[in-house]
Amino acid sequence: MNIPLLQREISTLEREIDSLETWLALMTAFVVIGLILEYLHEIPEEFKRLRQQWAWKPLFVMAGTILITVGVAGELAVQFVASQRQTALRQANDSAFTALNSDAATTRAEASKASEHTAQLEKEAAELQKTTEDERLARIKLEAEIQPRMLSLKQQQNLADATKSFVGHGVNLFSYTGDAEGARLGGMIKAGLIKGKVIVSDRRNGIMMVNTQEPEGVEITDNDHAMAIAISNSLNAAHIANKITRPNPNQGYSTITVGAKPFDILK
Repeated sequence: MNIPLLQREISTLEREIDSLETWLALMTAFVVIGLILEYLHEIPEEFKRLRQQWAWKPLFVMAGTILITVGVAGELAVQFVASQRQTALRQANDSAFTALNSDAATTRAEASKASEHTAQLEKEAAELQKTTEDERLARIKLEAEIQPRMLSLKQQQNLADATKSFVGHGVNLFSYTGDAEGARLGGMIKAGLIKGKVIVSDRRNGIMMVNTQEPEGVEITDNDHAMAIAISNSLNAAHIANKITRPNPNQGYSTITVGAKPFDILK
């Protein structure tokens, strides 16, 4: 709805009504003047006739003339007063309409501000939620990075099942001096291999690194190819990083060397 256009239409109609009321009052005034002029001479004559000879007709004529004249004059007076009241009423309506428009404009402005504030709050909430989610994912990633590697009992059993066809085969198991996490993982690998009847030569903490960084992940030499693949596949299934390296001609058995846990965050 176009409020300004509606206000202009209402103002135009009110001016037309005022004009019609003015013309109506003028016409009524003409009627009153005409009645007065018409009966101005008849009333004295009828009054004189009534004094000379009592009769109802002169009385009725005078009474009717007076009533008609007074009635039309009263109608003109009432119409004039009513016109004033209508004007006052329209002015009051205009004032109320203006006040309502002002209140509506204020309400719309407040609603717009509230909507903007709500949108800002929603944006801030979304940003906070994203920050919280990013922090949660970062924390999960960090926990995964620093969590020690391990083989559950089921994963150790899977390693035993994978190597049970290599009964009597041997493995040299190494880890690095001072790497407790690597030695712990090596112990779990050893438990699975022994349950699969593989001979394990436990040499954990037997390699010392001097002025160099400890290699990452588990390395399996390819001295016993089929068994190396079986062990690697079991470790892959347990999400333990490993790789098969070239055979070591100085070792008769395959060698498993447990290095440091890959730690991407520190690189």
